[in-house]
Amino acid sequence: MKQVIFLSFYCQIYKKAPVARIYVGDSLIDEIEIPEYIDETFEKLLEENNGNWNVYYKNFGYDRNQLKFFKDKTHILDPHDQFSFRNSKFEDICKIKEEFKHPKFFLYFIDNEHLISSDGVIRIEIKNSDSNYNNGFMSKSTLLTLHSFYVIPEVWLDNPIERTQHHLDTYSRNTTVYSLAELKNFYKGTKTAWPFNLQKYFVLENIEKKQSNQFIYGGDCKLTIKLKKKYNLWWGKTTKNIGFFKINAMFIKYLIIDLLNKYKDKENENQRNIN
Repeated sequence: MKQVIFLSFYCQIYKKAPVARIYVGDSLIDEIEIPEYIDETFEKLLEENNGNWNVYYKNFGYDRNQLKFFKDKTHILDPHDQFSFRNSKFEDICKIKEEFKHPKFFLYFIDNEHLISSDGVIRIEIKNSDSNYNNGFMSKSTLLTLHSFYVIPEVWLDNPIERTQHHLDTYSRNTTVYSLAELKNFYKGTKTAWPFNLQKYFVLENIEKKQSNQFIYGGDCKLTIKLKKKYNLWWGKTTKNIGFFKINAMFIKYLIIDLLNKYKDKENENQRNIN
């Protein structure tokens, strides 16, 4: 089985685009130029002196308040930060065409065995020496940060609507598989919605070998993430996940279904098949 990696960046270019090399373990899978992408969220992050990933982490670049069919939580068993599906089928919701701004996504298809043999370690080495540094002073440079990093099984690209609806039906308050008490306890607790953005699990190491969790960076650096395999899915190494999880239907609709349909006929979109 293969996994699909969705990768994108925020980037403010001074003169020259930075270059990123993506590794799974010690294997180089691609070298890319990071295109420029700036929006109000990234500008806010810059203004806040490296900002906070919570500004965009949950919604990977779109404002949920502007999307149709999104409703506030109205029932204890309705997933928080989710659509309400009590009156609508997921297929009907997917027929509503909506746009959200986003950077360019790079897609990579990676064998499960490749990830296992690499102990789930993925790193991104960034070459970025673009600045006006002179005599110890610098006022301008190319700045960037990860916008999104998702890992999902390739099978989810086939029949994503049916798969999502099945999950919603199975883990809903109308299910007969689980008791009402079990579902109530499930949704009352903090549960991870899958797929979710793994951006915050990367550790930054700059040229001086100093590690940090800052989110806006310039200069040469390395980003490393350690993944673990559970439920045949790949999560951040420190993700706490017990029992079944919520499905991130927003991701399925706005990325897998809408976005991939648009990219099918675009020859300039990057796709890599790593055997």
